[in-house]
Amino acid sequence: MEAPVLGAVARLFRVLSDESRLRVIETLALGREMCVSDISQLLGLSLTSVSHHLSKLEDMGFITHHQKGQHVYHVISDDCIMDVLTRAREHVSRV
Repeated sequence: MEAPVLGAVARLFRVLSDESRLRVIETLALGREMCVSDISQLLGLSLTSVSHHLSKLEDMGFITHHQKGQHVYHVISDDCIMDVLTRAREHVSRV
């Protein structure tokens, strides 16, 4: 791999290496848009922590958000992330 691609792949794995971030993705994978407070309550994480994780995931292009009134809703925007997580789950279940 060329250096820029290798760097981008390493960044992807760094973002996915956080268990809380994986839990956020799994929560959003339930198929409905959610606001920070919904995710926070479901996962037992602080609003600040959830916001931080959502920001990292959005920077990678895995999720997107839109505003409805005073609430900002987040949703998975890249099916590739679900494929990566499915393959990872399959891999570790064989080990």
